[in-house]
Amino acid sequence: MLRSVTNYLPLYFLHSIERDSRGNPYGLGCLKDTLGSANRQQLPEDSSFKALEERLQEAQQQIEEQAAYNEKRDVEIAAREADSAQVTADQKEKLEHLSLVEKYLRQTDPQFLDFMATHSSTATERIPSTPPSNDP
Repeated sequence: MLRSVTNYLPLYFLHSIERDSRGNPYGLGCLKDTLGSANRQQLPEDSSFKALEERLQEAQQQIEEQAAYNEKRDVEIAAREADSAQVTADQKEKLEHLSLVEKYLRQTDPQFLDFMATHSSTATERIPSTPPSNDP
């Protein structure tokens, strides 16, 4: 019984597949038969192919220009980041120095403590920034 099913399977398959407008089954047969003679002439290059080739070359040139621009920009960004890091380090060093000066003055100079108390942002009464005039 198995033998009889396998004999009908190719025939059933051929009847169930789709065919193109000429009646050729899709996916079956020799490629040479489907495409025609193996000695087909090569299609001449037409203007649309050349135009596409030119567009491809232009696109490649634009990609290269963009890559060069990106590389230049990356170098500039790295230089700015290095400058910023240096400025930050300098400011941190100055703050540490000023903190040491403040600590020293707090321990040694009572007038400094008075000055800080009158000029702090939490003080309720602020000293004017311009000295009062001595006009009579």
